[in-house]
Amino acid sequence: MKYCTKCGESLGENQTFCTSCGAKQEASQPPGQHRTSRKPMSKKKKAGVLSLVTLFVVATGAHFIFSSMNDPLKTVQAMDRAVTEQDEKAFFNEVGVNEEALLDEKGYLAYIHSSGWENMRVKLTEEFENEEGQMFDFAIYDDSGGEAFTVKENPVLFGLYSDYEIEAVPHQVTASSNMENTSISVEGKTKKMKGEPEYEDLTLAYPGEYEVEAKAKSEFGSFESKDILSVQPNESNESEWAIDFPGDSYTIDTNEEEAILFLNGKSTGKPLSEYAEIGPFPEGEEVTVHAEWKDEEGKTHKTDKVEAHSEPWSSVSLYFEEPETDTAAYTSADTESSEDELFNEETVEAFMMQFLWQSVAALNAKDFSIVEPYFSTYGTGKEESRDFIESGRVNNETLLDGTLIDLKEVSDDKYEVTMSEDYIINYSDGDYKEPNLEATYTVIEEDDELKVDSFVEID
Repeated sequence: MKYCTKCGESLGENQTFCTSCGAKQEASQPPGQHRTSRKPMSKKKKAGVLSLVTLFVVATGAHFIFSSMNDPLKTVQAMDRAVTEQDEKAFFNEVGVNEEALLDEKGYLAYIHSSGWENMRVKLTEEFENEEGQMFDFAIYDDSGGEAFTVKENPVLFGLYSDYEIEAVPHQVTASSNMENTSISVEGKTKKMKGEPEYEDLTLAYPGEYEVEAKAKSEFGSFESKDILSVQPNESNESEWAIDFPGDSYTIDTNEEEAILFLNGKSTGKPLSEYAEIGPFPEGEEVTVHAEWKDEEGKTHKTDKVEAHSEPWSSVSLYFEEPETDTAAYTSADTESSEDELFNEETVEAFMMQFLWQSVAALNAKDFSIVEPYFSTYGTGKEESRDFIESGRVNNETLLDGTLIDLKEVSDDKYEVTMSEDYIINYSDGDYKEPNLEATYTVIEEDDELKVDSFVEID
């Protein structure tokens, strides 16, 4: 059987043209040899084959594109170039950050460069080249031992590929203040602090430097402080900042703890007993302090006013003058008072306690004139006391208790008085003591009053 070579129609053995399509036919095939003609591929089949080829090409291209786009080693190389060139923009195109954290881009990149970047780069490269390592999230540490980066694996295209996210790790910044209700502003963010000794969370921040402004207000004045918060690398990824508003604070020495404290002539409404100390007072502001109290008869008593001066106080002396009836026993101007009335134990002990209180007040105020009236005119005690007060060896002291131990006459109008004295003493060199002393003084009568003449022994 012979067939048309074009359309496949059956033909007679000697036909040279196809009666169906008119195509000219080849010469007759030798006997026994028959040519099998294939039916041409349909357009539908051709389109299917073309689609498969196209899909293969697209899939192959997509594989290379995704592999290239998600190659973490290229990210590390880009980071390395940015660190070397100190190009902040290029660096943070590759590295993610916490949007809630403060970021000093220039300072942070300088930190990365100086905190072992070469070691970090090598570690990143090793982790990405290790197939087993790519299955897990991991951290990269700086030279201080703190976390610099975390790396997280994110599956892409149903897990066929992985995208790696490198994120910088911020520090937790905590702060404390020496003032209650402190308001802190850092790079536009403001937070109210309680002002307790414990540190409170302030903000998240990356290593670098940030401008900080702190404000506080108390009954002693308004305070403001501007500073630079420097976040430095460390193993714990935590940074502490202590706000210490400048100003002086003072303890109170008084003989009437229930007296009301006055600041610049205005009553605080609080007794002195409620103040462990007063202050701090703002630097550069003039402050006047005094105290007032009313006796049973309703009479108001006031202390002298104490004003701030160039030398810082360590304590404030707010002493009330003793009623004349209480001091007449040892300050009497009555020329008829006898020696026996002056040198009895009760009178001498009362005089010595007043002398000790005024000595402490003079020492704390660095003002010898406070205690000077209690010394005799020509005795050695006056100059010794003046020299000690002006030496500055003691920063401040508190008299806790005093008791008369012994009183004996050594000559006419001269007695040795031994006192037991308990103190808290803060020395200028930082030393601190709570001594119990036995001190012996000579006390004389001068102008019908008791006076300390000299220091005999202090043990």
